[in-house]
Amino acid sequence: MGGAVRQAVQAEHRDLDDLFADVGRIFGEQGNLEEMRDAFAALSEMLDVHFEQEDRLYYASIGALRPDLKPEISAISVAHRQFRLELAAIGDQLERGDEATARRSFVAFEARFKRHEAMEETLMRHVDAEISRAG
Repeated sequence: MGGAVRQAVQAEHRDLDDLFADVGRIFGEQGNLEEMRDAFAALSEMLDVHFEQEDRLYYASIGALRPDLKPEISAISVAHRQFRLELAAIGDQLERGDEATARRSFVAFEARFKRHEAMEETLMRHVDAEISRAG
């Protein structure tokens, strides 16, 4: 890995953080349900691509090289599935016009996702440190 994967994941996380901030700003504005739906749909799509890339590319490779990390990688994959369910629920809330519930759900989702990002980045730093020591 040599740090390249960790740097790529961190860069993707920062891009997602920026998009979360934009969506959060839109969710903070009153009375523009269509803009909320559009912004949330863009975030959901970006997250889906991100989760797919992490699961199939990054973590599959790490798991193949480091079977001892299977529990951590499995937990990440489970979290990604749960996040997809939460995204669908928020999308449903927006489709029903339940802005208040969607706002609360989004704030809670964002907090959980930020913790998840931090956990992933810690795992990546740990793997990189082990590679550096071994090399």
